[in-house]
Amino acid sequence: MTVEQTTKTGNDTSAGKASANSHAPNAPSPAVYSVTLYPHRSMAPRSFMVFMMILTAITALASVRFIVVGAWPVVPFLLLDIFLIWLAFRLCYRAARLTETIQLSEKDLIISRTQPSGKTESWRLEPYWARVQITTDEMHHLTVSSQGTSLEIGAFLMPYERISLKEDLDTAIWRWKHR
Repeated sequence: MTVEQTTKTGNDTSAGKASANSHAPNAPSPAVYSVTLYPHRSMAPRSFMVFMMILTAITALASVRFIVVGAWPVVPFLLLDIFLIWLAFRLCYRAARLTETIQLSEKDLIISRTQPSGKTESWRLEPYWARVQITTDEMHHLTVSSQGTSLEIGAFLMPYERISLKEDLDTAIWRWKHR
């Protein structure tokens, strides 16, 4: 998990993703708590390129060996292996573009989810009624509920990361209610 977190306490004016013009009537109020969640990326793009170059070199050497001994029909399968490994990593990188942003402002709890395709969904919840719950099963599903709306968040996080996020959200909501 990669997390970008901003909190605002007291006179601190760091407002995370708040609008620059907070005096406009429809402008969102400054963020009291803001966190952006990203799925874990197993390999950096540069490391992926190095890995693919090494794999291609090894496959080229193996292909030459198979051609020399007369087993040339094996070569297309080696090339298919390289392609499938490349495709699997590309799909993994595409899925890792998913982000979730949780923002607690003076008025709203806003949860935004941006899909790998770029489609963004956003929910506004009433923070006073918000409840952060985690299931007791082994997966520890994390949900935020408020006035009949329930959303699962952080599905791509590890169970211990969900527990930590729950504690952080509970603390932020408690501080919001007791400000």
